[in-house]
Amino acid sequence: MGFLVAQCALSYGYFISSSVKNMESATSVAPLLTMPAILFGGFFANNTGYTIAALGYLRFISPIYYANCGILLADYRTADIPAYTRALSYLVGDKISYTECIWALIALLVFWRTLSFIALRRSVTKF
Repeated sequence: MGFLVAQCALSYGYFISSSVKNMESATSVAPLLTMPAILFGGFFANNTGYTIAALGYLRFISPIYYANCGILLADYRTADIPAYTRALSYLVGDKISYTECIWALIALLVFWRTLSFIALRRSVTKF
């Protein structure tokens, strides 16, 4: 799980560095991509607490959401302690499994790497 999260973070970095021309622009664009991923990843707040329902769906494009769910499921899904079961159903829910988290991280990894390749291909005129 940690390896996939690190690869998704690298893919973000590849996309940012291949889509902008200089380092000053990259430092201003990077928070625009990373902050929504952090905010809607479910790490700081539960995803059902948004006042606008459409904002809750932004969690599905955040690798932090899948990493958070995957780590919680890996730690607490086999525990028979009722407090852990309640906390797990509150934080993660019953709709996602550990393997779905892994596949979602792989899909996001391929998505961001493909976008970075397209951005790099558009910025380079002669190879």
